Amino acid sequence: MASLLALLILFVLPMLYIFFSTIGTDGLTYYEKFLTDSFYVNILWTTVRVSLKTTFFSLLLGYPAAFYLARAKSKLKNVLMIMTVFPFLVSAVVRSYGWMVILGKNGLLNQQLLGIGLINKPLTILYTETAVVIGLVHLLTPYMILNVASVIQGIDRNVEYAAYSLGANPILTFFKVVFPLSAPGVISGCILVFTLSMTGYVTPKLL
Repeated sequence: MASLLALLILFVLPMLYIFFSTIGTDGLTYYEKFLTDSFYVNILWTTVRVSLKTTFFSLLLGYPAAFYLARAKSKLKNVLMIMTVFPFLVSAVVRSYGWMVILGKNGLLNQQLLGIGLINKPLTILYTETAVVIGLVHLLTPYMILNVASVIQGIDRNVEYAAYSLGANPILTFFKVVFPLSAPGVISGCILVFTLSMTGYVTPKLL
């Protein structure tokens, strides 16, 4: 109840205040322009597309890591938790510049690929949508891991043992028991990553 009240006061009410203030001043003029002008619509679609890709790859990479983190033994779990949280100590600007060094035409990635003969000329990755997705996935995957791991950790292992006793193999148990029970963490993680991707500025600007 307290969290809902805080969300209402700190997020919903300010948004409603801004919305009704703009309507009272200029009506729906700027909203109509934003939704009908091809320039703004293209920006909106690009933002949504990049955010969906970021969310998908963050889930694809983050779920196995979260599962392993949740099921690891206590000592190893502490180390893995530190490794997951550690990237938060480095700013998004520094991490973006790091990817610029890696993905540039003369960057580490192209040098390695050219060195082993997989490509004949440098790949153009930096300053593309692909580079933005890579940077955002690296930036936001820890949020997905922490959300999913906290839910998986709370799943009673006896439920899985019951599935095994009824003849289910590990793969079937995962898809029929573990994954459905971890859905709240997956949903909250996806919402968080998608929202942060939609509002990201520094990483898309640099990459």
